[in-house]
Amino acid sequence: MHPEIHEQIDAIAADHLSGATDITRRAAGVLASLPVYSDTMSAGDFRAELTEVARELAAAQPSMTSLFTLVNQVLLAAEEEEEFGRLMTAVEHTAKDFGEELTNRLNQIAQTALPLIHDGATIMTISSSSTVLAALERAQEADKRFRVICLESRPQREGIDFAKQVAELEIDVTLVVDAGMAHFMDGVNTVLFGADTISPRGLVNKIGTYALALTADAHGVPAYGLAGTEKFLPASLLDRFEIEQQDLREVLDEPVHPRLDVVNVYFDLTPLHFVAGVVTEHDVLAPADVEERLRTIEIHPTLLVG
Repeated sequence: MHPEIHEQIDAIAADHLSGATDITRRAAGVLASLPVYSDTMSAGDFRAELTEVARELAAAQPSMTSLFTLVNQVLLAAEEEEEFGRLMTAVEHTAKDFGEELTNRLNQIAQTALPLIHDGATIMTISSSSTVLAALERAQEADKRFRVICLESRPQREGIDFAKQVAELEIDVTLVVDAGMAHFMDGVNTVLFGADTISPRGLVNKIGTYALALTADAHGVPAYGLAGTEKFLPASLLDRFEIEQQDLREVLDEPVHPRLDVVNVYFDLTPLHFVAGVVTEHDVLAPADVEERLRTIEIHPTLLVG
């Protein structure tokens, strides 16, 4: 693997602030540039290199299903080509098209979510999601007036930057700590959050999303996950999915006692029955419809083996 490709994959693996859409767009750029950096001389060697890069990209952020989907689509496209030049072209174009389609899907999801954001409403969200931001911007463009309550999202507090981005759209926004979600839920009309994965087990997003969905449910407030279908993870890949332990020093600088254990994970799993719907680029799916949609996804054999 070319050092430049390896360096870009390492940078993706180290990025714990950007949302899944932004990270996947960068990963698409890595795959699109692989034919440029590759020094292979045959279709067989290039296919082997592609498989290595695809696996490392998928493993770079194992909780982000959109990376699985990206490499899956590129591998499936490569499978259709035998001639060396056509194979490299297929990889480049499929990856580029995937990255460009992510932007189109943002706009489509924002349009699908528009009826969920009512004039005069208060919206609560958590963490930082380019998909949620696009939905808020689209509602603002439609001359809807609403306010946003943004949870800061510990431990890295990326919700702060998100709140600033919302304010820059000329939308009134209040930033509160995660533990304040129940206190501030009175008066909230709708909860919107992004998702890194939609699976038969539930919706994976930044930790605190499960608590937010439970709080919304207790207050009778509908909560919606916004996610393109590239984030749908079929049952056949569930054993490859994991929520990783992160740097413990983000929670506690130094261990203070041998009996004190520290756990730091960035994501949690929200059962779909606590979600009013999943907003995709096509429609709003009820939880019962998600599993049916998941069964239609074709998976390349490379991603089904350890």
